[in-house]
Amino acid sequence: KGDVSCGGGGGGDGCRRSPEPNREERPEFFSFACIAGQVNELVALIPYSDQRLQPQRTKLYVFISIFLCLLISGLAGFFLFPRSLVVNDDGIKVVMINFDTNNSRVFIDMTSTLNISNSNFYSVSVDTLTCQVEYMKTVIGTTQLTNISVIAPLSEKQVMLLVNCSPSPSSTFCTMPSIKVHNIVVFMQTTVKSSYLGHPSQNSLEDYHYLDCGSNSTAHRRSPWGH
Repeated sequence: KGDVSCGGGGGGDGCRRSPEPNREERPEFFSFACIAGQVNELVALIPYSDQRLQPQRTKLYVFISIFLCLLISGLAGFFLFPRSLVVNDDGIKVVMINFDTNNSRVFIDMTSTLNISNSNFYSVSVDTLTCQVEYMKTVIGTTQLTNISVIAPLSEKQVMLLVNCSPSPSSTFCTMPSIKVHNIVVFMQTTVKSSYLGHPSQNSLEDYHYLDCGSNSTAHRRSPWGH
């Protein structure tokens, strides 16, 4: 404890106590510092009608977000929606005739042309093309092509198809001098298999064609019974 010193007589009014050694003085603002440290823990009560709880552009932002989502979904569906290939028969362009007089047979090599259109916004792979030719309900020739080509988006490609046929009529009919035009009508059935975005697709085409088995020719016209 501190010492007591008196001066100016023995009265108690002149005595002062010296400060105690190692005694810490406590500031008067200690209680204010404690209150300031608890400000972050206080909870403010705001009325429900306060404008800060009702931002003016919240509905606008929600509508814009919904509109953008619908727009992106619609565009993605439009561009990625699969569309089938369009296959058109462009007719028989070349016909080559060969006769086997010993066996009374005729061999016809005809080149058919197909126009394949791709209306998609992505490339389509034409995997297999099969053609079957019939005469009087009898199959006289077949052919098949694989890994044909890849058709670019929104484009068209022409495919040449060679079919070797041996019709039932003998070479006598095709070489008969009393007949000027040795026409026969053949039925062609073509199947095109394609794939795009992992999705397989198949197109079928049927048509009738005139063939002159008496001589070589080009650019044959279709039968009026064609589809």
